[in-house]
Amino acid sequence: MFGKLKTKTLWIIATASTVCFLLTPLLAVPLSVAKDLIVSHVYWAYFAASDAELNAASLLVHTSNYILIAIVLLVATAAVMSGFLSFRELRNRHRV
Repeated sequence: MFGKLKTKTLWIIATASTVCFLLTPLLAVPLSVAKDLIVSHVYWAYFAASDAELNAASLLVHTSNYILIAIVLLVATAAVMSGFLSFRELRNRHRV
């Protein structure tokens, strides 16, 4: 996958993926704020105006939390995988 890229490009990918992995917790904070704004908008638009049960609103909050966790884990996993593959290719090139 990374075999056709130049060495300098691989170093850039490896460095960027490492930085992205380290900054993933900082990415989670704005995503959480955006999630809270969207959930509160949906809650006030649909649930507060009607006599919906509290379980539906609670389910909305829990589901949005799981989606946020999945997004953050997906970004971290993609950063780890791309960093691992680029470092492995750099190591193989250095051995040759």
